[in-house]
Amino acid sequence: MKKVSVIIIAIALLGVGAYMYYPIYQEGKDEEVASFPEETSAPVEEDSAQPEEGETVEPIISAIEGEDVEDLLPLDMEELSIQNRIHHMSHGYVHASQKWGKFQVTEERLERILMIIEANQYEHGDVYEQIITRWLNGDFSQAVEDHNTIWRLQNGNVGEATRLLTEEEIQRYHEEHFQE
Repeated sequence: MKKVSVIIIAIALLGVGAYMYYPIYQEGKDEEVASFPEETSAPVEEDSAQPEEGETVEPIISAIEGEDVEDLLPLDMEELSIQNRIHHMSHGYVHASQKWGKFQVTEERLERILMIIEANQYEHGDVYEQIITRWLNGDFSQAVEDHNTIWRLQNGNVGEATRLLTEEEIQRYHEEHFQE
């Protein structure tokens, strides 16, 4: 009987702990999603085509007409927000079993993110700066590693990138997710 009481108390404590933690956890998630107007919370399905040897990709466009990049990407962004932006940008260039979130790559956005990184003292700022600088130079050849670096920083457990998308897959992804 004493053993059953201990088990019931342990279960009750776990339930109370989960009940108290969930709103705090969800509050942080809601804030991130609310600040990302071009994100999605549904995973993206992909086929398994392989990229051509030596195939390179570039940012699709230089800017989005009418977008206020300073409002979209404020100078005082928190580190998690920078991670999310980079992570979600990489989704347009890598294959993963699941992708949660999207953010279109533009030259203007990359330049703004680099400015934000340089203006702040992020724990992993050097990593972000290397990724964004490479992307600004049109080099997405390491996008799988870039995605997975950020994914690991965020303790990812589903959706590890496995390969680069082909040029056709990149075009299809952008048409499906960013065309109006």
